[in-house]
Amino acid sequence: MAPAPPPDTTPDNPWAPFEDWIAFKWAHEQYVELQASKKQIGRGLDIWSAILLREKSNCHVPWKSAEELYQTIDSIQAGDAPWVTCEFRYGSPKPPDDILQWMQETYKLSTCNVLHIVELQLANPEFDGNFDYLPYKEYGPDGH
Repeated sequence: MAPAPPPDTTPDNPWAPFEDWIAFKWAHEQYVELQASKKQIGRGLDIWSAILLREKSNCHVPWKSAEELYQTIDSIQAGDAPWVTCEFRYGSPKPPDDILQWMQETYKLSTCNVLHIVELQLANPEFDGNFDYLPYKEYGPDGH
């Protein structure tokens, strides 16, 4: 288990949009490392909340549901590459009798401009000297 960081003494929260280091680490573990389902995240939040109640803690769980956790994750904004959401739906001719559900649904796609993201990364001095700028071929032991 990683040690807790020193208390945040700066006026700005370095873990924003998360409340603190614990909330950030918990969200990262569930969402990135475990790729937990909505149901699993909800159970984890329930257990966390039950522990705090049992201990009569004045602390609280940062989210009441997986949806709230997702909203926090979706609010992350790094750099100036904003998220853009577009809606789309099936637009080709539909069969005359058996129209599938997905052909009738409207879907949302949220993305950033990939070129802009790469430009931001290349402009970041923390990347300087930490990756190869030139393409190369890598071969396995079998020569492929």
